Amino acid sequence: MKELTIGLLSAPELPEKMARRLAEILPDALKENIDKYVHWNIEIEVDSLTGAAETANEITEEAEKRRQSNNWNYVISVTDLPIISKKDIVLAISNQNKNVAQVSIPAFGLLPMEKRLKETIIQMVKDLHNKKTDRWT
Repeated sequence: MKELTIGLLSAPELPEKMARRLAEILPDALKENIDKYVHWNIEIEVDSLTGAAETANEITEEAEKRRQSNNWNYVISVTDLPIISKKDIVLAISNQNKNVAQVSIPAFGLLPMEKRLKETIIQMVKDLHNKKTDRWT
């Protein structure tokens, strides 16, 4: 069975708490929704830049460095900052060339956020895995 590792690079506090809870259920959800022949590993790192960067590009650059240094196949940054693309606030954005995606918690609005965050992370991994580029507004 093929093994793939996803790094969840989260900002401290709420994003970290949510990432840790999701890390327990994501492997089975990814197997069910993306590829049942892959053993999905989830690793979490907390990064203060993910919650303090001024631009999405800064987060992408740091995420790419972490992906390479940790030998992750994909990395999803979970931030409590808004992500802006072409003057629009977006829920998530991906960079196929770097196997990196970002998810913005504020874009989800009020509770129940965890279910929507899980669904978004699954979709972002699916997009990266299938090399589909998109942004979610």
